[in-house]
Amino acid sequence: MRKVQVLCILSSLYEIAKLIVIIFSNYTVHTVALPYSWYSASPLLILPLFFCLFIFYKPLVYKTYIFPYILTKIMALMSSFFFIYHLTISKSPELMQENFRFLQQFILFLLLFFIIDAILLVCFILVDKKLKVEVKNE
Repeated sequence: MRKVQVLCILSSLYEIAKLIVIIFSNYTVHTVALPYSWYSASPLLILPLFFCLFIFYKPLVYKTYIFPYILTKIMALMSSFFFIYHLTISKSPELMQENFRFLQQFILFLLLFFIIDAILLVCFILVDKKLKVEVKNE
């Protein structure tokens, strides 16, 4: 159970760092250039943090929050692909010319976030299986 709590603390710190990087790296982009999906998807950046904090508090009581956390990680991985696809078909000169340096940095962070999200996804799937086995044994 201790390993699950350590994993939750580390993933909570990662979620906070990810949120800070995303918020502070977007200061050069005008809000008009951002798609509507950015505003509707912003709660997905905060939900995993709450899930991790609840799971850390009492893993066996809040084990049902592991599944929504896994779903948000899958959505985060899919959003990376959608962002890259959107960039490749974008014909917006403002997006490509004015913010080229921002896009380079953001894609680097996107790759880093993609790798860490994939690792966390696998870890939480394994934790979910472990907690189900522990509940069956009790």
